[in-house]
Amino acid sequence: MCWTTFEPPKRLIAEEDIPIFKVCVESAKITDGTVVYSYFEYYPYDINKVYKLSDKITLYKRPATTNIYRGYHSYLETECKFEKYPIFDQWVVRDKNLQYICSYKYFGIKVSGYIPKGSEYYVNEQGECVSNSICLTKILK
Repeated sequence: MCWTTFEPPKRLIAEEDIPIFKVCVESAKITDGTVVYSYFEYYPYDINKVYKLSDKITLYKRPATTNIYRGYHSYLETECKFEKYPIFDQWVVRDKNLQYICSYKYFGIKVSGYIPKGSEYYVNEQGECVSNSICLTKILK
């Protein structure tokens, strides 16, 4: 997954836990609620475990945009919605103005969590985040 911004990126440090959600896919262990996998990279996450990058987040500056590839991608709970779009049988993430951000065709599930206090993170214009630390806490489906 690629995080993109058209504005100059601002490095932020979480002053408190920040509520987020992540779109994941179900796993064989979903019945006991312990493991989910990220939608794009299929990275495994244990519920209620804090994950932290071993190095800093790297910004890739382009002429009109800045991108981040490596980091924990998520959406701000206060800025984005995850909803079923029945016409196309897919899940859609929209920003607070209901503008389309991304769609998830197969097996997408919403998992709530937080960016831990003290974490480095970036947020773009649509409420998409990339952080150096994340904790997923509850499968919402």
